[in-house]
Amino acid sequence: MKLRFSMLAVVLFLAGCTGTSQVGLDKTQKMLSRSPELRRDANIVCIENISQTSRARREAMASFMNVSLTRVPSTFCRRVLGALAAGRIKQSDVDAAVRGEATPTVVRVLKG
Repeated sequence: MKLRFSMLAVVLFLAGCTGTSQVGLDKTQKMLSRSPELRRDANIVCIENISQTSRARREAMASFMNVSLTRVPSTFCRRVLGALAAGRIKQSDVDAAVRGEATPTVVRVLKG
């Protein structure tokens, strides 16, 4: 159950950033890796979005990621954006997240 809450957040975030295509993912990865300003702006939007999720979802994410409730938005966004910028998240990870499944890569990213 805890993983499901985290996966829902990953799905919503990745779908918003990349769409559901390899081209969208590749484009997002290149832009994030090349532009600190874009990465900063994406981080701000991500934190705002995660902060607006329900307390129950953030508590589940906190438990899964082993961080305090107040650190969930910033930690989640730093980890996911970092993985996107570094090219560690692949299209297969996004596809699995859309299906509600967690790949080992996404689990490692969220766990830090």
